[in-house]
Amino acid sequence: MQEPLFAAACNKHRSEMERQQVDPELIAIAAIPFERFHLADYKLFWGDFTWLKSYVSKLDMIDWEHNDCGSKTEALMSLMIGREFNDDRFYVYCKRYVETRMKPVKGKRNRIMELVACERLVLHDTQVGVPSFDHHGNRISSRLIKWIKDEIDLVETHERESPFEKLAFQFYQYTLAFFFKLLHEQKVFGDISFRELSKQVASTCTAMGADIPPDAMFKKAYLKKEIDFKRMEALLLAMLEYLRRFI
Repeated sequence: MQEPLFAAACNKHRSEMERQQVDPELIAIAAIPFERFHLADYKLFWGDFTWLKSYVSKLDMIDWEHNDCGSKTEALMSLMIGREFNDDRFYVYCKRYVETRMKPVKGKRNRIMELVACERLVLHDTQVGVPSFDHHGNRISSRLIKWIKDEIDLVETHERESPFEKLAFQFYQYTLAFFFKLLHEQKVFGDISFRELSKQVASTCTAMGADIPPDAMFKKAYLKKEIDFKRMEALLLAMLEYLRRFI
């Protein structure tokens, strides 16, 4: 008797999620409880029915436009964590989501803080006393929090602290190398060899947003085209003109 009602609810919410541009992979995962309810070879219990009724009720009430999440996809994730949607596919999806958030984060402290922020989101979404989708599985909130804590311990133990971002030069590698070659020849850095200076620059600077190979500075410290010399001359003259304002 309930199967047609749940099928209609599934189709309605799937269409709405697609309209809201929720991640298609998460939409497919969110439909798993409806699909399981329809499987003839899956033995259903009363708890399966009441859980799905509660799940549909929450989907009916979700406010796509005024949620406090970063995206519509995150809003659905929040709902699913709150309903203890402990299917393994959702657990893996959540882990990949955290890993994606972590990729652009630089620095040991910042990475730990990002993981702590994810842990806090899970804790905020966790509802006490809510039954799990899979009665025999561990709670999704417990699994995620344990995994996040393990990741925090891993970063804390094995990653080195990088307190500062690299200096981002709007020079190409050969221009940057030549610029530091000029400074080196004027003894700005004392008696350090240019090869050693090149290694230090490569480890602390980027050229046009790209990291510099350790030997690139040493090998590319010579300009070849007249236009490159002209650009460097223009830069140095501009610096000299600025200096003369104070004389």
